[in-house]
Amino acid sequence: MPKLPKGKRGLYILVDEVIHSKLWDFIRKKYDKNVYGALSFEIEKAIEYYLQAAGMHTNTHKFEDSTLPRTHRYCREIIRWLKDHYPGYEQFTVTQIREAITNVRGSDDRTLRKWLRNLVRLGYLKPVNNRVFKLSDAIHEADELLSKLRKGGYVDER
Repeated sequence: MPKLPKGKRGLYILVDEVIHSKLWDFIRKKYDKNVYGALSFEIEKAIEYYLQAAGMHTNTHKFEDSTLPRTHRYCREIIRWLKDHYPGYEQFTVTQIREAITNVRGSDDRTLRKWLRNLVRLGYLKPVNNRVFKLSDAIHEADELLSKLRKGGYVDER
């Protein structure tokens, strides 16, 4: 039996052969050649998603900066949710963005349209085409600046 990492528990399950095959095809496409640990990661995310959809939230959404206007705080929370659930992604489909909005703000169609519009209008996302959006470069610059400020490594060069 392999040594389990700290904070992890083993889980042995039986799944249908077709589902098993589809899952490994998905993992090979998504992670290319680096599939080590991907199965555990994807199954853990699937279980987390299922629990959230069933109404058993596994995390709470906390705002990091209460001085930002409320709309910006929610936009940043939606972007954070996307980054947490799709690590390494720079572009997101409308379906993925709607999933994030649903988990942060709600699933009503008017809510989904409103927050997608806010994300684009306030510069958090830029449209690539009608179905795909990419993270704005301003998001990356702001995140880098905030991480420098938090680490104490920011130097004013005036």
